[in-house]
Amino acid sequence: MEDSTIISCNLNLILSAKITIFTMVIPIISAIINFSSLNKALKLFFGYCMVNFSINCLELLYTYGVDNYTSFFRPWLVITDYSLNFLLILYQLTTFLFLGWFFSTLLSSFKYKTWIWRLSILLCITAVIAYIIEQGWKNYGVFGPTVEAIYSVVIPLLFLWYLSRKTLGVPLLKNPYFLISLGLAMPNLIGLFLFFIGDSLHANYFCLFARLSIAKNCIMTIGQFLFALAFWRAHFTKYIPPTAI
Repeated sequence: MEDSTIISCNLNLILSAKITIFTMVIPIISAIINFSSLNKALKLFFGYCMVNFSINCLELLYTYGVDNYTSFFRPWLVITDYSLNFLLILYQLTTFLFLGWFFSTLLSSFKYKTWIWRLSILLCITAVIAYIIEQGWKNYGVFGPTVEAIYSVVIPLLFLWYLSRKTLGVPLLKNPYFLISLGLAMPNLIGLFLFFIGDSLHANYFCLFARLSIAKNCIMTIGQFLFALAFWRAHFTKYIPPTAI
């Protein structure tokens, strides 16, 4: 494949990633506008959105700093092997902690609720241990990324399955919890697929890898609008008491 084609694919991938990050502002604005209507669960998810957006912005800021002040960051670049892998632990802890807390709050009447929260705490601890053992500040690692990829799909799908067995009296598209779970599950399914075959595609068929990653980013953008809609329809949660879920 010609270098110009690879460069073009890479630039398109970077652009789609930046657009996705900027769209993360939309649900945050929606949550702030409707903050008085947010219950405990939605406030937890708002916290997840805020932290996730902040980490993404930190990554952009770090990249900008490295590109423009390379000599200043050089000692740190040597430590991190000139990669962004050291930030992955922040994404992992955010996923385990906030999503675990969010879904265990929703599943108050689910008999395995406490196990979801305990599992989330356990994953936080083991992710930190794996980060130290695998030198996550310079290596991609195995445990943390693998478990996060699976966790990010299984937990929302578990809740969607659980929700499908309930009659709540509120249409699904007016149910903030359904919208959030759908917005999480869709891109993470593609993300899980890319996680297992991404290295091979990246090495041998980079433009195909880029197109699939762009598709994931597009679905993530749709997910951000679903999150925004969920916050906008937060007032419907008063018709969905915790005991009903």
